[in-house]
Amino acid sequence: MARVVWGAYGFSVDDVKATYISYADGVSALKDGKVDAVLVQSAAPASAIQELCATNASDVVIVSVDEGIAKEINASSPFYAYKTLPKNVYGVNTDSIVMYQTIMLVCNKSMSEEMAYNITKACVQNYKDIATAQPTAKNFSPASAALTAPIDSHPGAIKYFKEAGLIK
Repeated sequence: MARVVWGAYGFSVDDVKATYISYADGVSALKDGKVDAVLVQSAAPASAIQELCATNASDVVIVSVDEGIAKEINASSPFYAYKTLPKNVYGVNTDSIVMYQTIMLVCNKSMSEEMAYNITKACVQNYKDIATAQPTAKNFSPASAALTAPIDSHPGAIKYFKEAGLIK
């Protein structure tokens, strides 16, 4: 996602000194002044960011994505969505527009068509229960499940989506 968002602003991962570490290690490095920024792709509130803001909220800035750019990215890649992250989530000074990847279930391509069909059917038919059990799935819906995957859907899932009238 960083490649897509940064690309919309005209720069790339090659333009920064990227280090791939855990969120907790990234937050520690930020606190210690060893890095200038941390990219966290996690459902909010992310515990590593909460920890950072608990002691340094006045020094933390969440970089907001321009809404026009967020809309362009979403239009070309609907599996990347955006929302306003209220400032009170982390106790920072301003609301921010943030990008996120829609929820998806990934399986091995060797899974049987019947198994993939049944899992897809169970998830779609019980989407409200899934959203209740997992808050990060609150925006999950049958339509989004059928239309927003960034990878090819399993033939069993496609079969269910067609039968349910979610795709043609």
